[in-house]
Amino acid sequence: MPRQARLIVPGFPHHIVQRGHNRQPVFVERRDFEYYLANLQEWK
Repeated sequence: MPRQARLIVPGFPHHIVQRGHNRQPVFVERRDFEYYLANLQEWK
């Protein structure tokens, strides 16, 4: 059975979880994490 589509309500915050495969780190260097945060802030 396929997963149900997400309900997107404009102006309502979303909970985002970033996980690595087999609990490996997602961001190896600090600048990678800062780049991710900058993109997240721009695209929110």
